[in-house]
Amino acid sequence: MKHHVLLLVLMMVLTGCIFQGDKIPFETVAKAESSYEGKEPLLFVATSYEDTLDFVQYTGLKDELKNIEYHQYIVVCVLLGVKPEGYDIEIKELIRKKEGIVLLTTFREPEFGKPLPDKNVSPFHIIRIRISEIGIEGEVSFLLEDTRGFLHAKVVVET
Repeated sequence: MKHHVLLLVLMMVLTGCIFQGDKIPFETVAKAESSYEGKEPLLFVATSYEDTLDFVQYTGLKDELKNIEYHQYIVVCVLLGVKPEGYDIEIKELIRKKEGIVLLTTFREPEFGKPLPDKNVSPFHIIRIRISEIGIEGEVSFLLEDTRGFLHAKVVVET
């Protein structure tokens, strides 16, 4: 019994360490399905419209991304990769930590035990963050945790 209590306390402490930091507000630009055909998730951080050209081809949001004021905002795009229908991704929170900005996401999966549909999807979520809210200058790391580790992107933030 003592081992179970110790394990529970350790889990609570470690979980608290992961999520400590200041929350950063953000706005969703778009959340839908993409034409990205890769199996692995991708993380993009854009500080200019030219930077979005790496992922706009998958999202079809050329006009929406062109209209963003990049001197005020940074754009983050997460592509989940091709999965059977029922999978989804959503950025829930941004946490400012010493080592960078951590994206807390929800990876939704179909209900366990149910057969997977034949149709595949490739979900994405694009957000924008006010540069003034980031609170870190210079080279900033954006970290997205997935089940296999971290995806990582770095940008230079100038206020």
